[in-house]
Amino acid sequence: MEKGPNRKECDCLSPEDSEVVAKYFEIVCEGGKEIPEIKRFVQEEVDALFFKDENEGRSLRAIRSNIAVYVAAVKEKVNQLENISEDGRFEKKRAGGKKSFSRAPRTIYKTLQEIFTSKAERQNFDRGEKGDIVIDPRKITDDMLSSFGLDEYIPSGGTVAEKVAARGKAIPAIKKFFEEDVEPLYYDHERHLRPHEGSFFRSMKIV
Repeated sequence: MEKGPNRKECDCLSPEDSEVVAKYFEIVCEGGKEIPEIKRFVQEEVDALFFKDENEGRSLRAIRSNIAVYVAAVKEKVNQLENISEDGRFEKKRAGGKKSFSRAPRTIYKTLQEIFTSKAERQNFDRGEKGDIVIDPRKITDDMLSSFGLDEYIPSGGTVAEKVAARGKAIPAIKKFFEEDVEPLYYDHERHLRPHEGSFFRSMKIV
């Protein structure tokens, strides 16, 4: 099979899919036009659909599969981003790159984003503040769903893209689970520390 085909031969999307991807770029890239690092995160992800590295392209079959998975993930992320962006919350809380995010206070939402959120959609929250994070369905595993008591969302078959879409339907339930059934886990040696001195919220327990 031909390696490294031209992008123009591979990136044809349906009108519906094109609209969703355009909406994603509009929210994440246009809103973050003053943040070059955000655009770089997005560009690197798109490049990875077509190339293994700078010198080796992917097969046409792999590209088509990667694009299908990418679109399935973007659809779920746009649903979340549109909800968060309604009153400007996303733009207000957007983390301006890796340094901004790493310097933000350690909260349960920061830990959850390190697990579930792509770099381009991460937000910074203050301690004690409630937030709505963007979960990338590609980061959800079947073991996670089983641990969260959400076995009904575990895909029973289908393509990789179809499995990503199936796990994506669990996102509202996952967010509800973390709001209601999870608490930070404090180790004995941390209990005397104030939040800014310890590694609070790096571990969690299901209650």
